[in-house]
Amino acid sequence: MAKTAENFTVVCVGPGLEVPGGVSRVIETIRNHFPCQYSLRLVPTFTRYVGDDETTKAERGSYLGQLAVYIRAVVTVLYYACSSRTLFHVHFSNRGSAIRKGMICILLRTLRRPYVTHAHTSDSELFHDWLPPYVRRSLAWGLGGGNQLFALTQHWCDHFQILFDLPKGRVALLPNPAVLPRDVPDRGSTPIVKLLFLGRVGWRKGSFDLIRAIAGLPANIRQQCRLVIAGDGENETARALCRELGCTAEVRIAGWMSTEEVERQLAESDVLLLPSHAEGMALALIEGMSWGLAVVATPVGGAAEFLIDGENCLLVPPGEPAALANAICTLVTDQGLRRHLGDEARKTAARFDVNHYIAKLTSVYETLSGQGRLGHSARALNAPPKRSEQAAGASYDKTGVHLG
Repeated sequence: MAKTAENFTVVCVGPGLEVPGGVSRVIETIRNHFPCQYSLRLVPTFTRYVGDDETTKAERGSYLGQLAVYIRAVVTVLYYACSSRTLFHVHFSNRGSAIRKGMICILLRTLRRPYVTHAHTSDSELFHDWLPPYVRRSLAWGLGGGNQLFALTQHWCDHFQILFDLPKGRVALLPNPAVLPRDVPDRGSTPIVKLLFLGRVGWRKGSFDLIRAIAGLPANIRQQCRLVIAGDGENETARALCRELGCTAEVRIAGWMSTEEVERQLAESDVLLLPSHAEGMALALIEGMSWGLAVVATPVGGAAEFLIDGENCLLVPPGEPAALANAICTLVTDQGLRRHLGDEARKTAARFDVNHYIAKLTSVYETLSGQGRLGHSARALNAPPKRSEQAAGASYDKTGVHLG
């Protein structure tokens, strides 16, 4: 008798839900909307950041404690790998995440267990510079060796197809999910325009560019707007910059917020600002669009695939506070444009509705549930890329692994 999807457990490998960040939020969304015919097991590979300059000492976990978390994750994966009724969904990002998940994927591929990988990267440099080439090749063999690789935008689909030398059928587009609230506030005329930033505070997300943009606004515009910066990371550096530039009255560095607090901010705000230098597909951006906020963003990481300047957002170049300030001025003074961009943003977010997202996952799970083992004859991942791919501008070593 053939195995059915109902017999299967999906083991979701990634950061713990308590870890601040978009990947954890995506995993939480999957859990909250997971089909009842499956059993879902979350396996965290880490629960707190360690050795990270963007976190305070109190926020960091210990190396020994996180090593124990990772060892427990590997043991749990091995336990479930013994069952023929289990498939694995491995979420990975850059650097440390690529190492942790890459080693688990090496294990899964060696055991010939069915698994999919899910790339949440924001930087084309997947691995640390100090990793030896043979280690990169091994990790790439694992990360690129699953039955399916999900990427957030077509930009990242193309990137990973070349990076891991995969056929097109093995890389699938899976944008981050949008959970659209049933109703959104009527954002009519207001004396103070509320601006919102959600994300990790630091250079990559453009947090400091945003503070400089607020400081550079004309005095009459600054009086009409207030900015909340919500996220973990370099909050003390951000506060110091606000004091230096004299904009503490207009900018509140709120720190990391719970899901409930984030939803309250989204409901109360008028504009979402995300001037990232590098991005996968920011979940905060999708959340802001879902709530009908006017959006100011940068066209990085494939964002231009669904963001159209002047239609559903305002796009600015990354790293240019003056351009960001001009966009803020425009939205603060033009209520009609804010409303139009917010309405169109919500329509765009509807394309990424979580129900469509779960349906696509379900389709892949059902396919893999009938295989029980790796169901493809993957090409060796140490084969050199085609010459046309080498000409695309990426840097490879002689075995085809991207070296940065």
